[in-house]
Amino acid sequence: MKATIYTEGGGEYGLGHISRCTALSEAFEEKDVKATMVIAEGGVSPSWHDGDGIIASDIAVIDSYHASDAVRATISGNAVTTFYVEDGKETLLRKAFWDVPKKDIKDAPESILITFGGSDPMCMTSKVVDIVCQKYPLMKKHVVVGPGYHGDAIVGDALTTVVTSPNVEDFRALMVSSDVAITAGGQTLYELAACGVAMVAVIVADNQQGQVSYFVKNGAALSEDDNILGAIERLHYKTLRASMAEAGYNIIADTRGARDVVDDIISGTLTLRAAIDSDSEILWRWRNDSHTRMMSKNSDEIPWKNHCEWYRDAKNVFIGIVGDDAIGTVRLDKSTVSVTVAPEFRGKGYAQHLIRMACEKSDASVIYADVKKENIASIRAFERCGFVKTDEDGDIISYKLTYERISE
Repeated sequence: MKATIYTEGGGEYGLGHISRCTALSEAFEEKDVKATMVIAEGGVSPSWHDGDGIIASDIAVIDSYHASDAVRATISGNAVTTFYVEDGKETLLRKAFWDVPKKDIKDAPESILITFGGSDPMCMTSKVVDIVCQKYPLMKKHVVVGPGYHGDAIVGDALTTVVTSPNVEDFRALMVSSDVAITAGGQTLYELAACGVAMVAVIVADNQQGQVSYFVKNGAALSEDDNILGAIERLHYKTLRASMAEAGYNIIADTRGARDVVDDIISGTLTLRAAIDSDSEILWRWRNDSHTRMMSKNSDEIPWKNHCEWYRDAKNVFIGIVGDDAIGTVRLDKSTVSVTVAPEFRGKGYAQHLIRMACEKSDASVIYADVKKENIASIRAFERCGFVKTDEDGDIISYKLTYERISE
């Protein structure tokens, strides 16, 4: 099974997108699903935002503020299942933050983490560091800046450490070792919550308003309200830091994590397995469905005895499975492919994915298919898989596909 994750970011923006999508990629890999991230960088064209580089996959994930409806539809048409990441609906933590031990709350804070995201668009870092150094000269200051930081030089004091673009393990270590934090809104809120850090949240972008309000409302963060020092002063109270840590843990526990999301996606994703003896009856019923017969070369109803004789010797018959449901069948007879979707699952786009998945199992250099002219749904399914029309004989249209057109 393959997943493609589409997002945007890099350099001065979008580190939250990349962090969330990395979390999903790690959760997919844990389930032995090969995950590929496709990242559109700001100002770089062509990109998947332009419809370039879209990959046929079992699963597509889209985490984007800028993708057009047309591009989203194209991605969805090239995947069996499409999942859209929405702010606040899930807690997509990177693997390093999945199982962090609970924090031991000290009587008084001894260290503070200061971070304003990948680019610090409001140039807050140096100003806040100066203020904290003046007010708390004996407190350790861990300052993290991203690759897009262009603010004033960070001076600090003897207890100030500045780290640029730490890897995820080092960033977690800084969070775990910090008693309090001053942070921009965004993905870092959730990572700090997972580490049990009491925090002051600063809104540096319009899209952070909802997240910051949610954390403040639930007691996991304080809003700076133009008075960062006042908020930090409040965090000297151990009972407040302890209650904020618990509130943060509750936020993480009460929302779906990357593993939960991936489990749900996989359970609703089409897979293909070889047909077994117990599938014989359902295949017979699907074949004798009135619509299936009308769209078949042979529209006669097939007697059970005849079906059993055929099924006993049939090769390369596969069943499509979504969750616990059998949704259709596809067969490779030498180099010819045929497909049937169960009546209750028609109109959901499964046919093209059954065809593609079956063709990927074939060793044939060219694969053929015959479709009735009136079977518009099947014609569209085969053409979306790259089949091209080669002949027309009466009410039958013949198609072929070279294997290279569906391979990676």
